[in-house]
Amino acid sequence: MNVLVTGANGGIGGAVVNFLVEKGITVYALDLKEPTEKNGAVYFSADVTDEKSLFSVAEKLKADGVFLDAIINIAGVFTINSFIEIQNAELKRVFNVNFFG
Repeated sequence: MNVLVTGANGGIGGAVVNFLVEKGITVYALDLKEPTEKNGAVYFSADVTDEKSLFSVAEKLKADGVFLDAIINIAGVFTINSFIEIQNAELKRVFNVNFFG
């Protein structure tokens, strides 16, 4: 089984990656930066809000003959500002990652 996990370097994403690897599942982990400590997953540096970045990963997987059985989309960001105080740029960033990414 081949699984792609986005947000793979975060707390929840990292735990999911570790769990899947421990179960013998081939994990393709995607995040903005590759982790310093790798755990058996195949890591890709990509931005879920950037189509070119995602297509690049897809092309690499396709070239290697990888077919994904599942995608677990964990990538997410949040803001600590109140809704009234939040700036448009920050609100767009949150929506781009959490909804569109």
